[in-house]
Formats: sequence, structure tokens, C-alpha cells
Amino acid sequence: MLVVICIVLAICFFLLFATWPGRGRDERMKEYSLQMVAHRGFHDDNKTVPENSMAAYRLAVEKGFGIELDVRLTRDGKLICMHDRNLKRAAGVDKNADELDWQEMKDLRLFGSEERIPLFEEVLRMVGGRVPIVMEIKAESSDMAGKTSEAAALMLDSYQGPVCMESFHPAAVSWFKKNRPETLRGQLSERFKGYSFPRGIGAFLLSCCVFDFLTKPDFIAYNVQHRNLVRFRILRGLYHAECAAWVVRSKEELLSAAGSFDIFIFEGFDPSSS
Repeated sequence: MLVVICIVLAICFFLLFATWPGRGRDERMKEYSLQMVAHRGFHDDNKTVPENSMAAYRLAVEKGFGIELDVRLTRDGKLICMHDRNLKRAAGVDKNADELDWQEMKDLRLFGSEERIPLFEEVLRMVGGRVPIVMEIKAESSDMAGKTSEAAALMLDSYQGPVCMESFHPAAVSWFKKNRPETLRGQLSERFKGYSFPRGIGAFLLSCCVFDFLTKPDFIAYNVQHRNLVRFRILRGLYHAECAAWVVRSKEELLSAAGSFDIFIFEGFDPSSS
């Protein structure tokens, strides 16, 4: 029995140590809490203004919202703004973005609209520092996380404006800690129930953000629907971590989650309307 108790205590101490996020840059994070952040731009659930399109980004800027967007690499190393690895849902082509060159996808249209897949550099030129950008690094492997992070960082080196990064993949957060420590970084997480990856103990550990002691994220971006999980409450209550809510889908949900988060990433409604 004593051995079991010692093992349980050791696991608890490990989790408390491993999930300790970064601190000390809360003032810089305030820029992202002053404005609501439009998830994949200010789109209309892909009816006329598609997600992660130039039209959605322009609308967000016009309304004064921050922008959350996804970046991933094509086969020839171009950074595109696209959430899904496979292009079937968004562009009607059953191919993975990293298996195609930019020339093969540049004329594809998003969700049956006239909007095409934007390059990240195009978005940066259009935004021009007018609103904060929350850039999510999309990667399905550690190798891709490193390559995508490096490509994005090189592009941001010449950009004048507030941009923070976030990712589900700890390798991307770690890359920025090591190579661009001045960039604000966030660890994305949730319960991970029903995912093909991660699964089992891996899903639980990533849900607890156990790599925080290595990556030292400046904020935790957590699924707003999972805000009552004990693992999230520890991050918020014990460590007083800066937390971003994704994705808030109504004013009612915004109000109910107000005490649990500092930054709000929204979708499907206009939080500025009366």
C-alpha cells in the first residue's frame, strides 16, 4: 500500500511540475485580450464568406477584431492559410496540402465561392499590423512542426505588427521557445476525446499540457467547452496561466466563460452587435 501511495504522489508531483507554464510576459498578452479574436477570420460558416479566406480576414480588420488563422506548408514550402490537411472539405480536392505544390492549388476555390486559398504572406500584407494575429501552426509530425515554424518565423521577421503563435503540437511551441523566444507562444489543448491521435495516455497527457515545463507557453488556449475539467482548473487556478478560449459560439457562452479566460476566440456570431 505504501508503495502505491508513493507512486501516486510521485505522479502527482510530476504532473504539477510538468504542467507549469511560462510567466512574466502577461503585460504583452494584454494586447490580445483587448479585442475579440475572429476564429479563421470573420466568416459566416462558409455560406458566402469562407473560413481562412482573404474576405474573412478583411472583414475582421474592418470590424476591429483580431484574427486567428491556421498556417501549413505545401510540398514546395509555401505557407498557406488552411485548417485541414486534406483539401476535400474546403476545396473539393481529396489531396493533402503537403502533397501538392502551390501551383497545383492556387486556383482552387474555397467552399464553392470565388475565394481562393490565401498565402500567409498575402494576409500579412493586407493586415499590416492593424489588428493582432493569433497564428496556429498546423503540423502532423514533429518534423513538419519544425519546418512550418521556421518558415513562419522567417516571414514574421520582417513583419511589423502583433503576432503570437499557438499549436497543438508541443514541438512547434518548443521551436519558437528555442529559436524565436521573443515571440509570444501558446499551447493548444482540450479533452482530445474521439481523436485518432492522440489516444489513450497520450491524449490525457497532452490534455494536461505536460510539456509546459519544456515549452513554457505564455498562454494556454483551451476548448471553452472543457473549461470545467480539473486539469484545466489547475492550469488556471494554481498557476494563474493566461488562457484563451476557443471557440466561443454565442454571447451566452461568452458570458458564462468570462471568468475562466483572458482571451476569447469566437465564431458564428458578432460579439460587437447589440
